[in-house]
Amino acid sequence: MIDSKKLYFINLRNRKNKMGSLLQCIVALGLLIALFSFIGFLLIQVAKLKSKSIINQINSGKMSDAKLTRQYNNFKKWKDNKLIAILMAGIAFKLYIKMQNMLFDAYKEGMIKRNLPL
Repeated sequence: MIDSKKLYFINLRNRKNKMGSLLQCIVALGLLIALFSFIGFLLIQVAKLKSKSIINQINSGKMSDAKLTRQYNNFKKWKDNKLIAILMAGIAFKLYIKMQNMLFDAYKEGMIKRNLPL
């Protein structure tokens, strides 16, 4: 027969194992969130650099009229689509929309400077 003192220690040991596995799950979830946040941050930084290079191309006149018109029409069509923004940027979809609007304005200014139809 098992006395109550041994039973208490057995229950305590089982409780520690359950807490250990719970702690492991919490740490793993935290690491996954940190990893996804870091990847999202990197993607946002790359998108910012790309948008700056596109704006420089438009302002310097290195982009052809046909490409400028085509890109302007694409941005005009998709600039306020929140579903695409959420799919592309996840939690940072508002920043994605802000960058899209910034690029749309740059294309629009380029179209106006070159007297192309909007």
